Amino acid sequence: DLQRLCRRYRCRLLHQDRHSIIVGGLNEAPAALLEAIRFATGLDAQWRPLSRRQSEEEEALYPATEDTQTAPQLEQLLLHALRRRASDIHLEPLETRGQVRLRIDGVLHDKLQG
Repeated sequence: DLQRLCRRYRCRLLHQDRHSIIVGGLNEAPAALLEAIRFATGLDAQWRPLSRRQSEEEEALYPATEDTQTAPQLEQLLLHALRRRASDIHLEPLETRGQVRLRIDGVLHDKLQG
């Protein structure tokens, strides 16, 4: 979900239309965020810098939560899937472990088990 990605990366959704999504924040654009948005939505993702005041307002609206700890793992998974040109990511809960599989050229490939 786009709002969740924005909270994880401490940025704000500024605009969305049929062709693009514009997000903004205080720091430089996180490349992984823009790639994740493009991958998830199929839309062009753009970054706009926010002023310190706008950024502080954003922090007050969306304080950091525990789920921000999963962002690095999710970021790595999305980047790997993008590099491999995967069309799907399958997160499969098994009885004693979990499995991640990527669909590449119509074929599911094992990525991780744990």
